[in-house]
Amino acid sequence: MEAASGGNHPIQTQSTQDAEESNSCVICSEAWKRSGSHCAVSLACGHMFGKRCIERWIQDRLRRYGAKGVNCPMCMKPARQTELRHVIPSRIAARDTGISDKLKAELEKKKGQIKAEERFLDHSRLALAVLNNQIKSRERNLKHKQVSDNTTTTTPPPSDIKPDTPIPTAAGVEMPAVPSQEKEKEEDTRQLQSYRINFSHRLSENRNVSRVMAIDAANQSPYISFKSTESESGVIHLNPQHPASTNYIPIHTGLIKDIKHNSNGLLMTTGLDRSVKFTSTTSNAVAGTISLPLPGWSCCFDPNDDYKVACGLSDSTIRVYDRRHTMTYLQELCSPLVSKTPLHSLFFKPVNNESKIYCSNLNQTFIWSTPSSCAILNLDSYAGYNPYSLSDHGDQQVLLSSRNKTTTKHQLLDTSSKSSNVPTIVSTIDSAAPQKGFARTYAYLPQDTLQSPIICYGDEVSGTLNLTRKNQVFQHFNIHSCPLDIILFDTERLAFLTDNRFFLLKPLYTTD
Repeated sequence: MEAASGGNHPIQTQSTQDAEESNSCVICSEAWKRSGSHCAVSLACGHMFGKRCIERWIQDRLRRYGAKGVNCPMCMKPARQTELRHVIPSRIAARDTGISDKLKAELEKKKGQIKAEERFLDHSRLALAVLNNQIKSRERNLKHKQVSDNTTTTTPPPSDIKPDTPIPTAAGVEMPAVPSQEKEKEEDTRQLQSYRINFSHRLSENRNVSRVMAIDAANQSPYISFKSTESESGVIHLNPQHPASTNYIPIHTGLIKDIKHNSNGLLMTTGLDRSVKFTSTTSNAVAGTISLPLPGWSCCFDPNDDYKVACGLSDSTIRVYDRRHTMTYLQELCSPLVSKTPLHSLFFKPVNNESKIYCSNLNQTFIWSTPSSCAILNLDSYAGYNPYSLSDHGDQQVLLSSRNKTTTKHQLLDTSSKSSNVPTIVSTIDSAAPQKGFARTYAYLPQDTLQSPIICYGDEVSGTLNLTRKNQVFQHFNIHSCPLDIILFDTERLAFLTDNRFFLLKPLYTTD
């Protein structure tokens, strides 16, 4: 502490340890102020008091005992009011924070309990949503079985039914005849001629608001990622039959990088806010959350296990979870052979009754067979190319799209060989246009006589969607924007997404 006389000549007080360690008046136990009637003052002995308190003390002693009876309340040395010096505190003494620390600890404990209860509530909501969907599915199956039992009788085995023979029913109603082999051949003679845009919907007047989507096949509706604000992202549920009924579901606080939908009516999304969210499409509410150590870039459900999910992180680590127990992961897959770049593509692929994980980052494409077995795909033709999309084509085939500085390459690969890291190249499409951003590509098999897949990819330079078949351009659509995601919408129609618009393509056959 420093004492000032007249405010110009500060002097160091001879304070005791008690005075040094206290910042309150020993007479009234109240903290002194820097100014005012209770500012800190000191006597000649160095002890400090509130000005108002020590002045009252001195005046009271003067009235009772005279000038000789005035002394310091602490050391009893002689004191005079003229000796009072205004003290300017140079530091604040430490206080006992035991009580506040205890209260803070209790508060943190309560916060932890609340978070645990919230997680339990999320898990309960998720379990309830799954059970509701299972109940609805069983009710539909039961109704279908009841209708079937009421309208059919025991029929001969299919091998005993002659072609084009009506099947008798209990009510005497004839069921449609079993088609003959000749009619099946007639239906198989149709050939895909072209596609036309069957539906188009603008999601926003702003650009760069949408990136990925998932399809609810049962209800024929897409769920599309949508950046509402800089600090909020969610999904748009679009009904192509009734576009006016489109609704937005807020989910994440960061950009959504991937979205998946399963048959139980659950959406799984992951994004840059380091989380995986499970959202019920029945209640449109988040029913579960997984906290990630790094931003999530990809996610998927295991088709062989209703509860098993995987998430790819920004350093190519994969975490596998049971979505009923999200506090801990089942497996963490990482390999020193894999570069630490974002894992942009990830999916489970059943192979010989086992689910392997196919994935790709910015430098490599690889397959996890077991937690300790990671096979890097070796493709000589991809020297100098970096993968930017990997998608499942069914059976043992995948579509891998890669790029260098000036061109892109799309290859359909057969991974059924015993050496899974050396796939067989089924077909290759080379494009002269570069691809700088992330855009998904897709391959599927149309229902016609050619039995040849169509490879779909975007061109960000020309703003077109390109469809190729048998290594040749089949058709292209000039949409003035690069398609960012492409997927099969139903058994025939294709869905594709730009940064603010959704499209459906309908196939036209020669017999249409």
